[in-house]
Amino acid sequence: MENIKDIEFLLSQIASVNKRYDEIAKATGENFNVFNTLGLTSDEMSHSKFIAMLLNPKGQHGMDDLFLKLFVEVLSIDKLNNIDYSDVTVNTEKHFNMGILDILITTKSREIIIENKIYAGDQDKQLLRYRKYYENAVLLYLTLYGSEPSEISANGLKVGEDYHCISYRSHILDWLEECRKESVSKPFLRETINQYILLAKQLTRQARSTQMREEIIKILSNPTSIQAAFTISNLRQDLKGHLLKHNLFAPLKDYAQKEELEFKHGPKINEKWFAFWFKKPHWTNITIRFEFTGPAGSFRDFRYGIWGKPEGLAKCLGSTEGKHTTLLRKIDGYNNWNDNVFIKLASAENEVVDKIKEKVEELLSLIVEKAGDIKL
Repeated sequence: MENIKDIEFLLSQIASVNKRYDEIAKATGENFNVFNTLGLTSDEMSHSKFIAMLLNPKGQHGMDDLFLKLFVEVLSIDKLNNIDYSDVTVNTEKHFNMGILDILITTKSREIIIENKIYAGDQDKQLLRYRKYYENAVLLYLTLYGSEPSEISANGLKVGEDYHCISYRSHILDWLEECRKESVSKPFLRETINQYILLAKQLTRQARSTQMREEIIKILSNPTSIQAAFTISNLRQDLKGHLLKHNLFAPLKDYAQKEELEFKHGPKINEKWFAFWFKKPHWTNITIRFEFTGPAGSFRDFRYGIWGKPEGLAKCLGSTEGKHTTLLRKIDGYNNWNDNVFIKLASAENEVVDKIKEKVEELLSLIVEKAGDIKL
């Protein structure tokens, strides 16, 4: 009981700090981010295009090669010394006979390749192929935290020699801060960079201010609070599972019963994959399905669509987009079930359930429009 009281007290203190900083964020407009609004949070190609736009001396930012020079300074790689900036081209999705480069910077003196990995996995011999084709290029492996590539990609290449690991958390954010300083006289450019800085901090879990983190660290700086904090941390995944079971599946089951639908969900919710689905009792070949397909416990890549056998899909929609499913879609703001989505699940309004109901009704209407109420 004593430990439970310690946890309750710790949570109340942190909640108070969190509420105060939330109010500051609302007052300053920090919660608004155009990149989140456009659904570009985890879209790697959108990140590559934005970074490439800033790096391009011919870009619409009008800063010539300044941003590229700042990028090279932040990287501090010997091979990038004395670059000839007189004629630079920057390409994204550069196709060549051994793959596709996320970003290719070509100068008279050297090429720079950026392989951008936010959530996507490595491909077979990916970096090795790039190194073989572009023997003299500086090869940069960009991840959120500066992780090294898997052996399947590097295939014997040496970090620091054949390629360099860089991160959003340090290199990209440090570079963006320098770009923002230099854009002080261009308010539209400055604020766009500022928005992207906020997004990069969000992706690397730095969105909360340093001052707030310091306050929470002070709260935790005693043995009792540390023990309570570790207990809470160990329960994090179990808490998410509890919220999914009681705050998502339970109300969706009630909704399904009222709408005369069957509702089921996968037996495991903390694994790499799980799903839940709706169907009418007379449907034998199709279901309306929602699923997570991200890494274990990540609750990422949340999609929905009509799932079933090819004959059912063909009868329902006239065609199929795959062997078992069609119309796979993402829900704006819900592709990555981060902490904010779980907080919404715990709220009285629970807009997450409302959003899923909306999508179920959308697909029900589509099925009825295409196939009526025949047996599917």
